[in-house]
Amino acid sequence: MQVSRESEKRILGLVRLHIIPFALILYIVAFLDRVNLGYAAIVMNPDLGISAELFGFISGIFFIGYLIFEVPSNIIMQKVGARLWIGRIMISWGLVAVLMGFVQNPDQLIVLRFLLGAAEAGFFPGMIWYLGTWFPPRYLARSIALFATGIVVSNIIGAPLSMYILDTLNLGSVAAWRWLFIVEGVPAVLLGILSLRILKNGPADAEWLDPSQKQWLIQELTSGEANTRSLRLVDILTDRKILLFSGTYFSVTVGMYAIIFFLPTLSSSFLHDLDMSVIGLLLTIPYIITLICMFLVSCHSDLKGERLYHIVILFFIAGAGLTLDQITADPLISLLGITIALSGIISIIGPFWSYVLSVLNPDEQPVGVAVINSIGNLGGFVGPVITGYLITLFKTLDSGWPVITIILCLGAVMIFLAGRTQKNV
Repeated sequence: MQVSRESEKRILGLVRLHIIPFALILYIVAFLDRVNLGYAAIVMNPDLGISAELFGFISGIFFIGYLIFEVPSNIIMQKVGARLWIGRIMISWGLVAVLMGFVQNPDQLIVLRFLLGAAEAGFFPGMIWYLGTWFPPRYLARSIALFATGIVVSNIIGAPLSMYILDTLNLGSVAAWRWLFIVEGVPAVLLGILSLRILKNGPADAEWLDPSQKQWLIQELTSGEANTRSLRLVDILTDRKILLFSGTYFSVTVGMYAIIFFLPTLSSSFLHDLDMSVIGLLLTIPYIITLICMFLVSCHSDLKGERLYHIVILFFIAGAGLTLDQITADPLISLLGITIALSGIISIIGPFWSYVLSVLNPDEQPVGVAVINSIGNLGGFVGPVITGYLITLFKTLDSGWPVITIILCLGAVMIFLAGRTQKNV
């Protein structure tokens, strides 16, 4: 079935309007509950006696729970549908996030961070797979990038909100950092309930598309499935391209979470004369610039139909940003270096996942994406742990950047090697 260019744009416009905004809201809330620990740490760490090294471990233990339950979660989602499973994920992680406001010691915080990872496992790869069931490949990078802006938008919203809560919300004998977890955890529960009504499992369930529009979209989405083959989990786990993609994403998450978790503490150290609310506003600047860069990179990647070299170049840009922060003593240049690094790392996400979905056949995608995300997200454990350990060892907040830079360069090498196995890059 063929449609005109205008009809095609109209159909994809309807899909974006009905899928992306709500998916983005879900991810903003999810990511804020994942990283608000970094903002809480400014007050929480002294209260609970948490060192930089222990904080790195507490930040990272989330991803161990995530790793263990990621693949099973995505397999279940494929069987029961996105609507039911995404709703379950959100409600359970929201409840755990609220409970973090009641911890009395670091051990309880470690347990709840692990459970938060277990509860959220499957959300991001599930949503990436879900977007692939709505958007044809040529539209996918921009769609994934729009969804992935939740990483950035959550911090644009979360930085001033979290710092404002820390600065002002001291009710009775309850510390402000406790209110931060409670206030920012409740929306996940409410949105989880709402998603059970709003999310659709696929184009066939979309009442906002007429029959001819559904037929065209389903045809576009299934046109490449003729030569697919079903693979066992063991086949996916031993596939060379899956392992290289996993290593690449590991490098991304090492850099991303090392920066995100320690940026509030780093910024408050050289902006210590300012109120927390003002620091929160300043912390939005790197994320606003990153948001712009994500959009420009994903649009350029889609326009050129090229993913691999976009990813490689962005890795080296990110490494250059961390190097700039490492060699300067000027706070403004330091913030510029961090902004360059953050923009480079997070802008990789749209082209990367679009490239992954273009390489994997449809039968590989649900489990393949979950495996890549699971192994890759170990970087969310390794990055903060390495950074916290080196800060404790060398007593400076940028001590971890040389090691993180090396890992980013290795990521560029791995994605290049993955690209060499494909005929079309």
